[in-house]
Amino acid sequence: MEAGFDPDAYWRQTPRLFDIAIRARIRVKEQDQQGRAWLAWHIAALPKMKRFPTLKDLLGIKRVVRKQTPDQIEAGLRRLFKMSKADWSARRQPNGE
Repeated sequence: MEAGFDPDAYWRQTPRLFDIAIRARIRVKEQDQQGRAWLAWHIAALPKMKRFPTLKDLLGIKRVVRKQTPDQIEAGLRRLFKMSKADWSARRQPNGE
């Protein structure tokens, strides 16, 4: 019962299934402890930081990168190199044709 299992279910399990259930419960408890240790470490470390991280950085929220179409990539490169569409098209022609 201390492990969170139904006492009646214990008698209906094989030793192998009971072992699997206990190992899984141990793994969950270890992960809980690691989570609490991580939290305690960060609570202690954050006040010592010179620059406080943003909430997004702290939570590990990643920026969504959208796929670009070839036309969007071309437009971005033209802006980067400050070229007009005509200049860009002329440069793309092999041997300046």
